Amino acid sequence: MLRGTFKVALKASFYHLAKEQDFLIDPIETDKNYVHVLVDIPPTLSAFEVVHRLKGGSTYRLWKQYERYLLRYFWKERTLFSDDYFVCLTGEASTETVRLYIASQG
Repeated sequence: MLRGTFKVALKASFYHLAKEQDFLIDPIETDKNYVHVLVDIPPTLSAFEVVHRLKGGSTYRLWKQYERYLLRYFWKERTLFSDDYFVCLTGEASTETVRLYIASQG
């Protein structure tokens, strides 16, 4: 599902939402089932808030733009993402190492 123009639109939606809400995404990549994102979050936001805004905002925008496409996959409800997500700090790994990992997912 995360391929072609839909993949491009999903990434664009994430970047647009980040710009609107004052956090940075660098980089973002998708594989068959997942979206991998490195986000620089200001201290005024929690990881939960950022994930909620990205998932909720992009779901709303993409359903408006790709309804016919999404109905092939989601016929019961207008969703796009599961409730699950994984967040970690870059910690001892360098930011560049994380960037390279994300870039290799596409």
